[in-house]
Amino acid sequence: METKKSVTRTSEDISAGNQNYSFIKNQLMGGEVFANDDKTLYLRTGTEDQIVHEVKLSGELRNQGFPVPKVVEYGQLPNGKFFILKKR
Repeated sequence: METKKSVTRTSEDISAGNQNYSFIKNQLMGGEVFANDDKTLYLRTGTEDQIVHEVKLSGELRNQGFPVPKVVEYGQLPNGKFFILKKR
């Protein structure tokens, strides 16, 4: 089950728990994508609606047997944006 947590953002990097994430790209529909150093964890930002939808959709697809990344965490950033953390 996913856990809700808070993360902090500094310039182009985000820290969550004991991991640092570097900026990769902007998403087409808004938000940003970040990855940890070995690119096994990906953090995506967006509006609350976007992230809630992605959490639900990812769970539904996994339950149906599709090979989608596992949602590890999701929550809210101090700047008000929401995030989802996926394991590759």
